[in-house]
Amino acid sequence: MGDRGASEQWVPFVYRDFYDLPRMLVFMAAGRCYLFDCSFDEGVDDYLPDYQVFELPFESLSELPTGSWEDVPVRALRRLGSLPVESLRLDDTRRRCVDTSVLLEVRP
Repeated sequence: MGDRGASEQWVPFVYRDFYDLPRMLVFMAAGRCYLFDCSFDEGVDDYLPDYQVFELPFESLSELPTGSWEDVPVRALRRLGSLPVESLRLDDTRRRCVDTSVLLEVRP
């Protein structure tokens, strides 16, 4: 799933809002739940250039709401920072797995 080396750690994710790639995705890594949220900006009529990255209070992806995820970011334990959209590494389908080593690239 890539050639970035031993630091890669691929895990499955779930997502909402797909435009070229998932705009809101959640995955588990090292026993923690993470949300990457790339919101649509009505003012510029486009998606923002960065994901906002949050740690969620969930112990499993099954705890996510089955309907809208609109309130998921406000339920976060904390905001970790942001990550440029182009830095996110996904599997070839862009719909199954994410490389969790991108967590090391999140900037406050």
